[in-house]
Amino acid sequence: MTYKMLIVDDETANLRLLERLFSRDYECLTATSGPEAIRLLEQHDVAILLTDQRMPEMTGIELLRHTSRSRPHMVRILLTGYTDVEVLEEAINSGLVYMYVTKPWNNEALKLKVSRACDHYESNKMSSSLVTANERLLGRLREIKLRVVTSLGEMLQVRDEYAYSHAVRVSVYAGAIAQQMELTEFNIEELSAAAEQNEDMLLDALDEATGAQLIAAGSGDSFSFTHDKIREVLYEELNPIRRRRLHRHVAEGLERRCKSSSCAVEKLAHHYIQAGDHQRGLEYAKQAAAEAARVFAFDEAIAAYGRARDCAEALGLTEEQLAQEEAIGKAFMLHGDTILAAEHFEHALALATDPGTRVRLQSQAAASLVTTGDPRGSEYLREVLLVLDPVTNPLETANALSTEARFHHLAGRHKKAIELLMRAVELVGPIAEGEHVSPFAATVISQMYPYTAGGYQHYGLYEESDHWARRAIEFGEKHNILFAQASGIEFLGENCIHKGTYKAGLEYAEREIEIANKLHSRERRAWTHYYAAQCRLFLGETQRAEQEFLDGITLAEAIGENRVLGLFRSSLAVVQATQGRYDEALRTVEDNFQRSSPSLIYSHFEALRCFAEVRFRRGEIEEAEQLCRQAEELVSPTESRVSRLWLGPLYIEVLLAAQKRDEAATRLATYQALVADCQSPRFSSEATRLATLIN
Repeated sequence: MTYKMLIVDDETANLRLLERLFSRDYECLTATSGPEAIRLLEQHDVAILLTDQRMPEMTGIELLRHTSRSRPHMVRILLTGYTDVEVLEEAINSGLVYMYVTKPWNNEALKLKVSRACDHYESNKMSSSLVTANERLLGRLREIKLRVVTSLGEMLQVRDEYAYSHAVRVSVYAGAIAQQMELTEFNIEELSAAAEQNEDMLLDALDEATGAQLIAAGSGDSFSFTHDKIREVLYEELNPIRRRRLHRHVAEGLERRCKSSSCAVEKLAHHYIQAGDHQRGLEYAKQAAAEAARVFAFDEAIAAYGRARDCAEALGLTEEQLAQEEAIGKAFMLHGDTILAAEHFEHALALATDPGTRVRLQSQAAASLVTTGDPRGSEYLREVLLVLDPVTNPLETANALSTEARFHHLAGRHKKAIELLMRAVELVGPIAEGEHVSPFAATVISQMYPYTAGGYQHYGLYEESDHWARRAIEFGEKHNILFAQASGIEFLGENCIHKGTYKAGLEYAEREIEIANKLHSRERRAWTHYYAAQCRLFLGETQRAEQEFLDGITLAEAIGENRVLGLFRSSLAVVQATQGRYDEALRTVEDNFQRSSPSLIYSHFEALRCFAEVRFRRGEIEEAEQLCRQAEELVSPTESRVSRLWLGPLYIEVLLAAQKRDEAATRLATYQALVADCQSPRFSSEATRLATLIN
């Protein structure tokens, strides 16, 4: 099937470029303005709309807003060279935009995104058809219900008028119970508690409702509505006051049942909140969150903490609201979503007035902000370390030290980072070796061991790095902390690239993906794609490596993880050059270099190094030498041995190609001394190979 694609851009050159890019695979329509695009949409069934944002007559978002009403199932992609973040966020959050693409774009990545947009289009069409069908069905069900009520009433008036009203009343209770999670199924035990009827009377009522084709018997003690619209009709026809009373009645019935059986606290929280009793809703939501957190059910815990926070806000309980925001942040940290964790820690910080509480929250916010090199983290740490006492606050001090170490690490000061991490590890040693750890300790130590592995990795001591990665895994396995296990495995996998044990790296990637899926952590999955792709590249599996990089780019863009995103793009360019696609590789690497931030030193170094490699593979020796020199100048003030280990072989080969054999020999001697001081068979082999080339 050939999809129709409408491309809108007021710049004719861009319009023609995009048309050429997609005309082979899609039926392309073009427009130079929003009004012209609207006219075309009135005449054509368009699947994909790709529009520029900044246009004179109508902006891209205005066009998308207009088309969202007339063509809801069409997939809308926004193309922009501007960073109008608030407008983009509003458009994405309101569902106007399926995705946005920044200029200049990467052709292959853009084609992949549009291909995925077609899958989304098919899904949208199906959903749209279902919505229309459901609306028709709802109308029919209302008519059917009216007929059922009338005919059943007439029938039951002959037999037992009470049985009819009781059957409908029981069905309404069932609707309230099922409405909680938008399920069609409900349990007879819960229904009995809510309806306050003995089992015989309840079963009689259920028989009547079954006869009316409102419900059907399921497995065990469960029943289900014959269609979810029946549940909605029963529930929605109640006025708001009756709904609240119904939920309170259900909650109180379930609460009484708690005395003799296990208490479904998440259901109690739901019904009390729906009843408007936020105090009890808060109590039960907190219990539900604690139970979910205890078994590391992160999504359920975060949802329950969110309900508790909303109740606290409704009650005006600022301290409770703060506590729930902090709990959500901790859950996201253990989930591996550090960007979302930072957001909630800062929400909590905005509510805090107590100095001790502010110190704790600043430490946690800094720990989550460090992953992206956000300078706000450094500001928080400066305030924290002025206050903390390592004797009375060992865990808090260790957390601040390890976070400070991470900032040093990102700046290339690895010896200082390792020194701080060793102090932090000593402070938490007794806590880590205990049988139980608090959620705060779990979060801190789960980061500390991987940070230490990272410090040694960038200092070229891969055996030491592996040791601390395994410590992270052991800690995670002992206390059932999946994030610690995933982080430890990630460093073992990355170290396989540096040591040259690529097959082992792929095995680690498989292990981490399993854990990342349990965590539902896109950040962990993104980093797994990175080292898996590198291993495949060095094993000669270039096509699979490229797909890993492309999948990783899509994921990193979705979660805003710019650090790994830059690494993906740099390496993708090398893969393209390896396959002889030199022009495409150059576009990719140039685009990535323009986006690269010098504040993230290693990512920026990799952007330069891969740029140099692409130039070298294109035979542009002078340009490659200049880029190697820039990369060396970037890391020369740092202690980043890993950068020098990777740059050395490329720089020496570039010098040999430039007929600068003496300089190459001098650099080789320096490189051999570096390799001797590190722990990597891979780079030892590289040094031997380079010596053969020179001699």
